[in-house]
Amino acid sequence: MKIYVFDVENWEAGAFDRLDGEHEIEFTSEPLRPANASRYADAEAVSTFIYSSIERDVLAEMPKLEVIASRSTGVDYIDVDRCRERGVTVTNVPDYGKTTVAEHVFALLLTLSHRMEEAVQRTRRGDFTAHGLQGFDLRGKTIGVVGTGDIGRAVIDIARGFKDGGVGLRRQARFASGPRAGVHLCRTGPITCRFERDHAACSRQ
Repeated sequence: MKIYVFDVENWEAGAFDRLDGEHEIEFTSEPLRPANASRYADAEAVSTFIYSSIERDVLAEMPKLEVIASRSTGVDYIDVDRCRERGVTVTNVPDYGKTTVAEHVFALLLTLSHRMEEAVQRTRRGDFTAHGLQGFDLRGKTIGVVGTGDIGRAVIDIARGFKDGGVGLRRQARFASGPRAGVHLCRTGPITCRFERDHAACSRQ
């Protein structure tokens, strides 16, 4: 099978070593887009990332294509409906980075709650005063999590370590392994959030 791997960085290439020999693999750092799709007309399988754009006209340039393996969770950059019509299989990485993203949520929350950005910028200017840098603790606060999929549940699990109360919001509130202690699940329709400096005000539409 002729396989093209797009959007690839050097450290990723080793993951495809076990396919070498059985398949013909070519790597490129460029994304797959309408402007270059004709150069890969012999592709039977492609591995792509979010910077590619696999639209209907791209698929038309690849008559032999059988598989699109997305190295991300989201596949919104792929015309999935057209792939289904063509019989092209689309795969993704369903658990991509859920722990990393959930931890990054708290990196940002702590940066805001303890005014770390202002403190760093002030220090870089040689100003070591603490006036106006008083923040607040996350312990005991209530956190609203819009969406209780894999990432939302990971966020709630971390929040429990801060002794936070949790409010999980989704259209069909559920946990695969049952509700978490201290977590209140709400069914809701579309939500509009207005983000202010230290909080977000959310309301149902």
